[in-house]
Amino acid sequence: MTLSGQVSVSECLGESSRHRWFLREDALKNAEMYETYISQRLQKVRGIDDEGSAAEKNLLSFLPNWETLKDISKAAERIIQELDRGGRITIFGDYDVDGTTSCAMLKLAFAELGHSVEVYIPDRLAEGYGLNPVGLEKIAAAGGGLVVTVDNGISAVTACERARELGLDVIITDHHEPPEVLPSAFAILNPKQAGCEFPFKMLAGVGVAFYLLIALRAHLRARNHPSADKLNLRKYLDLVAVGTIADVAPLNGVNHILCKVGLSVMHENILGGRRHGLAALIRLAGWKEENGVIDATDVGFKIGPRLNAAGRLGSAMASAELMMTEDWQRAGEIAQFLHSENAARQELEKKAVEQALAVAEKWSGEFYSVVLHDERWHAGVVGLVAARVAEKLHKPSLIFTVVDGKLKGSGRSIAGFDLFAVLSPLRENFISFGGHAYAVGMTLKPELLPWLKETFESEVRRALGGTVPSPRLEVDGIVPFELLSSRICTLMDALEPFGAENPRPKWLIKRVRLGHSKRIGQAPDSKHARVWLFSNDSIPLTAFGLASEIEQFVASEEVVDLVVEGRLSRWGGRLKSDLRIIDLAVSTRL
Repeated sequence: MTLSGQVSVSECLGESSRHRWFLREDALKNAEMYETYISQRLQKVRGIDDEGSAAEKNLLSFLPNWETLKDISKAAERIIQELDRGGRITIFGDYDVDGTTSCAMLKLAFAELGHSVEVYIPDRLAEGYGLNPVGLEKIAAAGGGLVVTVDNGISAVTACERARELGLDVIITDHHEPPEVLPSAFAILNPKQAGCEFPFKMLAGVGVAFYLLIALRAHLRARNHPSADKLNLRKYLDLVAVGTIADVAPLNGVNHILCKVGLSVMHENILGGRRHGLAALIRLAGWKEENGVIDATDVGFKIGPRLNAAGRLGSAMASAELMMTEDWQRAGEIAQFLHSENAARQELEKKAVEQALAVAEKWSGEFYSVVLHDERWHAGVVGLVAARVAEKLHKPSLIFTVVDGKLKGSGRSIAGFDLFAVLSPLRENFISFGGHAYAVGMTLKPELLPWLKETFESEVRRALGGTVPSPRLEVDGIVPFELLSSRICTLMDALEPFGAENPRPKWLIKRVRLGHSKRIGQAPDSKHARVWLFSNDSIPLTAFGLASEIEQFVASEEVVDLVVEGRLSRWGGRLKSDLRIIDLAVSTRL
């Protein structure tokens, strides 16, 4: 089945009420060449020129040289100086999963070197995000020493000035967008800063912290330091994978390599009776050993939300402790606590989303953006609410609540819209501001909210060129249904972990009829269905959230086009193809 010459990449292939469908720029042009296509995509995703050799070599050998990360040697030498004199080191973290995995990883690694470090995570409500003068004053009062930030600090100009006054050296490790004026820290590790030659700019915070450990071990070895060979860095890659995936960092390039290996390490650790906390948490969330693997979906939907729950509603130290504890009983207790906190977070989020959408949907047709505030909403869920509103309405969204008389909020973007770039020129009007293209956090004086609504709407209209883009769904090729066998699903499995910048391949199946369907799930009003094609009733497809629409198409016997994902199901230890309908619409004759 050759597609070349039939459709252009920019041509719309179909449209449902949810999405418009387009071919990826590098889409499969000939269905018979799918093995070559998937191999080439894997090569592109990892950024490896000779993918064939990757099977023969340790995948980690393809990682970029740590020495290309600006200031990293300076930071490593300063840490060694503190180690040698038995000085005090404090890891200053963030309360999200990227931050807590970084804290846990560094504390465990320094313990291997025979050095105990302190972990400080600011209170979300009392101190806000990141390195701050209040936290530094507490650290100085407790004995001072060296402060190493993880997943924060790149915008902490005032805090670093206070650190100097307190006699504290600060090493910043961060991955957020740098401001024009950087803090006056002892060393700054951030691949996005000017003058940094590290080739991959999209490391998560835990990835930057991991590279600091690589450099630290290299410097210790160069000195023939007695602790040089104590660090087994591979065993920490499970924490790198959790932090990277939960932070929704792009899963390509260096991140793909780190997470690919890291997920394997996590599986090894859990089956081997290690990482008691993560083992207890993922099992409590429904993962079973017969699943065979731990994938990015397990991390993103089972582990990540539960680790995040503590920091959203209270102190994130529970999450950090979960990943560090070697006590099975304590691990179970913390896992149960986080599981319960996540359930409470879900209720808060659900109510806030309903309230936000009830307001926004009344007037969303008039605007290109959404800016809402409500003092009833918990500060720990405003980012989640912004994400749900942006997804539902397909508009950049800023959601605020009230904390200590100030508006504290989060923003989430849509595909193709750089939220950080639009808001960054306005940062002088915020009490605090930071983030990246798809997510930002900010604090604002209440009286400036009308200004922000008007200015943001104007900037969004200008950036979008006067039109709100329809949600775009990219497919990897137009293929016959028969191609989606266990063979192609096995090949696609090599592209795991899937996520941002590496979506699971989607295939367009043209002109089929739905034979019959049945609703699945325990809820009496389940919206999920299993469906069989009229022409092939031996292979079922699963449709989540589409049951009513599926039943209408079955009843009408209309010819439809399907966008389908294929994956391997390992349930019960058996491998089989698992086909899922992502979208569908009345067929076009293309």
